[in-house]
Amino acid sequence: MQAILKLANLQFVLKFWRTIVIPLVLIVSAISPALSISSSNLVHALAPVTYYLDCTGNDQNAGTSVTLPWKTLSKANTAKLLPGDKLLLKRGCTFIGTLNAYWNGTASMMIVIGAYGTGTLPKIQNGANDLGDKYYNAVDVQGSYLSIENLEVTTVNPPVEPGCQNNPIGFFVGFNFRNPKKVVNGGSYNLLRLSKATRFTAGVHTTTESHHNRILQNTFSENYVMSVLTPISVGATDDIGAWGVLLRGNKHEVGYNYFTNNNSWCTYDTHPQGNSLELYEATNNSIHHNTSINDRNFAELGGSATIKSDNNYFVYNLVFSNRKDGYFIIVRGHGNQFGPTYRTYLYHNTVYYSGPDSQGIICHSGCGPDLLIAKNNIIWSEFKTVYADAPFVESNNIYWNTIGKPMQQISGFKISSSSKIANPQFMDAINKNLHLRSTSPAINAGAPFTWKKDLEGNPTPQGTAYDIGAYETEPTALTNEVFLPVTTSKIGR
Repeated sequence: MQAILKLANLQFVLKFWRTIVIPLVLIVSAISPALSISSSNLVHALAPVTYYLDCTGNDQNAGTSVTLPWKTLSKANTAKLLPGDKLLLKRGCTFIGTLNAYWNGTASMMIVIGAYGTGTLPKIQNGANDLGDKYYNAVDVQGSYLSIENLEVTTVNPPVEPGCQNNPIGFFVGFNFRNPKKVVNGGSYNLLRLSKATRFTAGVHTTTESHHNRILQNTFSENYVMSVLTPISVGATDDIGAWGVLLRGNKHEVGYNYFTNNNSWCTYDTHPQGNSLELYEATNNSIHHNTSINDRNFAELGGSATIKSDNNYFVYNLVFSNRKDGYFIIVRGHGNQFGPTYRTYLYHNTVYYSGPDSQGIICHSGCGPDLLIAKNNIIWSEFKTVYADAPFVESNNIYWNTIGKPMQQISGFKISSSSKIANPQFMDAINKNLHLRSTSPAINAGAPFTWKKDLEGNPTPQGTAYDIGAYETEPTALTNEVFLPVTTSKIGR
């Protein structure tokens, strides 16, 4: 009995310090730094707390053990998480509602929002009536220095557009990194990893005010909801939606993710739309080491009159699609209302589009060397490998299609002498194995580069120069490996 009483007293003291003393110290520090005691030292002196959420739990529980977990997201949203704390959702459970991740960790002590137990990822699943704000967020991230990991989010029974094959419509977001209150670092410096988002308008959305978020090692699949879907008589070019990631803001990193089948069922304006990534008002972002399978398009860039999409890098991405009219990337010039998208960099991407109307690189409405720099890429597309209405920076690329006559529709210049119209000699393109054979013209044919690891984390270069494309071939001949999506990270440049 004495031991139980001592434990209870200790828990009371810890709770007292966390809820009363530390916040008081923070207030004193804000008023007079000279009189303050280091709040970080106080936090480090106390053991971090882990809260548990179980779909069979009880919100009247303490929530601080696996035997006394909370039950609902509403209760979890009331937790007073401090740097170093954790909120863990039980695997195999489904939770309804929005998780409001409004807490703030620190760079050295991030707050972890993750999973515990065994089985499938804990799922946050919602319909329109389950979500309380107009954004329909599953996880609303307005905090900072949060590590969000091992979660699955999805939506069910959204509204539909009857005239367009009942395609779902609305702005449903899986993980939304935003800063509506415009607080310092709100919705920024967060990590999302090892998670999954399906059946949204955007699996991830970062808003213009957000920055420095890392989106790593996630799966984005079947995000088919359209944000706008109107008949041509209402709006001839306004349909928009169906994104794996809708990226806005500054200095985000999107890497080592797996995108697949992020396509709407129907759109009025075009063939069914869908992008792995949409960059809008997005600057200084790095999109690297991602794999995209059968999304209609990989990426397009655009901006508003006040905020452009500039200085974005696409490096070591593997893109494979059999969609009829897919394309790799769209870059826009001054003549387009969403342009110009200055300094878009394409390096070491391997692209294979087998659809009859597919296109690779598109740079239009006033392309130029200040808009697009493309080096060391393999572009295989059946209709056009390149379309550009003015010269851009281009070298050490390989272009090809099935009949061996890839079209480069470019105005005012020809491809560089270092680029090749040649079969890249993939191991087995039909089965998505886009590794290079030992006789490939891409081997040792790349321009100098600074990143030091290929799509699979292999050191580069292996030979006398970089290989063109996303894979660096080892000196020994490759076997006919079966392509599998990357599930573990070998992060680094």
